[in-house]
Parts: sequence; C-alpha cells; structure tokens
Amino acid sequence: MNVYQAYYTIVRFIPDLVRNEPINIGLIIHSPQKQYIRTEFADKKVNIISRYNEDIDPSVVKYVIRDIIEDFDNENYIIRNHKMGSFDDDKLLHKISAAHSNQLQFTRPKGVITQDLDKEFERLFEELVFKEERIKRDRAIEERTMKSTIRKKLNQFKLIEDSIVKENYIEVDRFGDKIKIDFKYMNGKPNLIKNISLDTKSKDPMEHSKLWLANYREIKISSKREGIDKNVQLIYCLPDDNSNINNSLIACLKEASDEMIDYRDEEKVNYFVNKIAKIAHN
Repeated sequence: MNVYQAYYTIVRFIPDLVRNEPINIGLIIHSPQKQYIRTEFADKKVNIISRYNEDIDPSVVKYVIRDIIEDFDNENYIIRNHKMGSFDDDKLLHKISAAHSNQLQFTRPKGVITQDLDKEFERLFEELVFKEERIKRDRAIEERTMKSTIRKKLNQFKLIEDSIVKENYIEVDRFGDKIKIDFKYMNGKPNLIKNISLDTKSKDPMEHSKLWLANYREIKISSKREGIDKNVQLIYCLPDDNSNINNSLIACLKEASDEMIDYRDEEKVNYFVNKIAKIAHN
C-alpha cells in the first residue's frame, strides 16, 4: 500500500489589509514524491470578491488567479517557465508563500500523509475552503425555518395574503447578481426584511455575516443611484453556544443593517411584526 507525503497551502484574499480578515478562496496541494500538484478556487467566492472592497478591480484578481491555476497544476506545470523551483522541489510551496504579501496571500504550507492525493485534496478543499452542498443544506434549513416563522406571524394579520407584504423580493447588484430578500413592505419607503442564520456548524459565521455585509452595501449603492431610501431590517440568529465570536458577529451585522431583530427573542420578533401590521401599506 503506497503512502504519499504532500504539502498544502490555502490561498486567501484579504479585502482590507488594515483589518486583516482573510477569506479562504483556494487550495494548492503538492507532492514532490509523486510529482503531483493541483490547484482549485471556489468560484462563487471569487465572483463576489470585489464586493468586500469597492477599490478592487475584480478582473485583475481573476487574472492573477488564472495565472496561479495555469502555473500550479499537473497538466500545465511542466511546460511553464518557473522561477519558484523545480517540479520536485519540496520547498516549492514555502517559496510561493514567501513571494506573496499583498491582498492575495498564501498560508504557510502544512504537511499531510495520504494514500490518495485526489481524495485528500477534495477533503481539504471542503474542510478549509468551500463546502457547497453541505453549507446549502444546513444553512437553508435554519433560514427557511426562520422565514416560515415570520411568514406565519405576518399572516396572522393577512399581510401577505392581502399583498401588503411581498415575499421573495429580488435586488440586483451592480454586477448583475441577485440578492434574495425574504420580505418587502412599504411605509413611505421600501423596507427589506432579510433572515440570516449564523447558527450552523458547516458554515463559518463570520464569513457568512461578511457576505451579507457586502450585499447590504450593494443595496445601499443601488438605493442611492435610484434616489430611493431603502431600509434594511435584519432578523438574525446567532450561534447558541454563547461563544466569544458573537460580539464580533453583532458588530459586523450592525454595519450590515438599519435595524436588527434577534430571532431568539420572541417578544422582540412579535413587537416587530405587530409594528409592521400597523405601519405597512400598499
């Protein structure tokens, strides 16, 4: 039974070098022993990367990522002109890491031992970069539950039935991407209600809150361009373990909303729904 030693590095993007809050967007794994190297990026994260910092040109980031992919995979490696080191150089990832110190960075390489390099790559990618299917399933259940609860409370006043509150509203950002809003109602101006759950083990809560912050900023940009003051009301659900990260999450969510409602506080949720019943109109 063959066992291989390999090294891996995580490719990170840092939207703000001062705050230094990296987002994992890619993975490179290298086995000098097997002459194996593989690179992959989470396309969905890369596609919204410019939302985190308006000064970033998304096309430039994508060109850099394209070069990394072309440089560091088995099919292209042999035919490229490499200044970093030879194909079987066991310090190759260390050299890559040392060469990058801007917004696109490489973590210090770590070693792994495995019988199957491809399976190990997939495991690391899902664990450290992007778990698409599991994230969608776990997060959707929680947020769908939140939405269902709010829908039932709104329908106690026939707000959705009478089309005073509209469900499943869509905002479109500057890049043509859709931002899903759970409910919308009017009170002199548009009010957008979004449910967001950070109580999931399969999704990093800080990354999830930052993604919504990016969406919130896009809504505000479109609001300004349209000359319409849109009010964003965020119904949030924090992790239920009173972890130290909750304070940081709250700080981020405050930046990402005009009004916050704690889903776990039923009294506040009921007050919020009752207020909508009094002030909302067609």
